[in-house]
Amino acid sequence: LPPRPPAADLGALEEMAQLLASAESPVIVAGHVGRNPSAASSLARLAETLAAPVVDFREHVNLPPNHPLGAGLEPLEYFSRADAVLLLDVDTPCLPGLDGFPVQAWVLQIDADCLKADQLRWSCPVEIAITADTAQALPHLVHLLADRLAGRSQVEARRERLQQALAVARATWRARAEAGNSQDPADGYVAELNRALPHDALVFEELPSLGEVALRQMERPIGHFFRRTGASGGWALGAALGARIASASQPVVALCDQVAFEQGLPTAVLWSAHRARAPFLTVVLVRGGPVVRRRSGSRTRSSGTESELLTLARAAGGEGEVIDHPVQLAGAVERLLALTRDGLCTVLEARLPVT
Repeated sequence: LPPRPPAADLGALEEMAQLLASAESPVIVAGHVGRNPSAASSLARLAETLAAPVVDFREHVNLPPNHPLGAGLEPLEYFSRADAVLLLDVDTPCLPGLDGFPVQAWVLQIDADCLKADQLRWSCPVEIAITADTAQALPHLVHLLADRLAGRSQVEARRERLQQALAVARATWRARAEAGNSQDPADGYVAELNRALPHDALVFEELPSLGEVALRQMERPIGHFFRRTGASGGWALGAALGARIASASQPVVALCDQVAFEQGLPTAVLWSAHRARAPFLTVVLVRGGPVVRRRSGSRTRSSGTESELLTLARAAGGEGEVIDHPVQLAGAVERLLALTRDGLCTVLEARLPVT
């Protein structure tokens, strides 16, 4: 049997709850809380009880879809004025997209490995660090905070204020994905993909060249979305293949940019998927026209319909399509997912305009 996860020290949780209850602008930062679905549910209750926005790295789905206190990765306004920052399963020594920790804030931490001894740059100024499995610790913390914050009018007012502000932010994200918004076609593609996919689809996202588009536009159920935030590329294809082998009854989608696709050794992965009878859909967002290969081996761009990505998919026994506008995505995804159910790996090349 695997070792039991670490349990939280109740005295330390009492101290943490006291600090959080006294904070006027608390912020929660979630890393990979959602790898345990029960922890993600507890995180939602914690955010609601504390009336705190959740900065979400979304390596897993850390909050239920469209949660009113989900701040994504654009919460600089809340973070800069925070007087308490709670880190939950955060593995990075810095917070991408955010300034350093506010000097006026208590930094609090719950993690199975608080010291991060294998990360030489880890140097967070933590006030209280609790080594514990978040799935076990968060329900206790929610209970302690509920006792302290019950009936406080300022907490109710803070929750209402945050929910209204974050609703405006989400409306802005949706506006970026409107079909007629040519300035944000990547948002349009990902939003359409989110709507087109079945509820039970497993999505593996690797779009380093396109920023946080998937965090704005992907709202998947807990346990159905995963992303890679590391510097090295090529994770999504292999992860999708592994998930398809492990879960034959669910549709699996790899969402990546062209660099991540190429670094993922697509020939080997698609051939292996074909041999293992583990077909999945890959959606590749490509900047400009399709990539084609000259006889010399160098790459160039073409305005035609020829595509090396589709040639590669067909050579590995699969199939694919090319689209050049988000409105074409839903139909293409429906057709290609039907082919995966018939046993074929499929690749959808979605072309973005050259900028």
